[in-house]
Amino acid sequence: MGPVRLQAITAAALALTFCAWSPLARAQDQSPNAARSYPPAAIAPDATAGANNAASVAASAAAAATPGSPQGASGAGAMQHLPKALGGPAANPSPVASAPPAKKTIREQVKAVVKSLNPARILMDRQFAKASAAFPEFCKSWEQKLKLRERNNLAHIAWRFDNGFQTALYTGYSTVESCESHQSAQGFSIGKLSYEEFHYLIKAKNEDEEKSAKATPVDDTHTTEIFRWDKGKWFDFQ
Repeated sequence: MGPVRLQAITAAALALTFCAWSPLARAQDQSPNAARSYPPAAIAPDATAGANNAASVAASAAAAATPGSPQGASGAGAMQHLPKALGGPAANPSPVASAPPAKKTIREQVKAVVKSLNPARILMDRQFAKASAAFPEFCKSWEQKLKLRERNNLAHIAWRFDNGFQTALYTGYSTVESCESHQSAQGFSIGKLSYEEFHYLIKAKNEDEEKSAKATPVDDTHTTEIFRWDKGKWFDFQ
């Protein structure tokens, strides 16, 4: 057998050996610790469950976003019970509740400034401060005038004979019950005081008893008088 033929036989044998060894080598390389192929549930049951949950949440969100659907209504109701950390109503405060107080318009601001700088109004405010300080003393003097008026009424009683008696009526007054000063919207100073006006009846058998007869009140009227401040004094409106 020649050298050439021997080399050919040797090469053929090596080829057959390599072909037979390759599947065996690949089979042996699959060691017990090598990675194995598992079904998805066997590999990561938690991951699969998480994916299923994510899909469920996504579906619920889509249903909630659909107007008029039963899932949307239930999803919206469920959102009302979610805490702030999960996007519940507490996470999105009402814009009305958190809105700042409304500011005055430029027109209102200008009107306020003009009012505060109006010379006539400033003068009226000063007059009211003076008038209000003087009105309590005016009320006391008016009370004295009421007492003098009552005495004058007694001194000028008109007697008449009625059913066998000398009768007379006269008017008396109480003390001043209220004494208030105010400033009108236009700035004018106004004073107001009130008192009771009593009507008395006197009966006497003769002229001698007229001076000692006791007066009996028959009715009373609540009277309020209003005054104005002008030229540094209080005057009656009448």
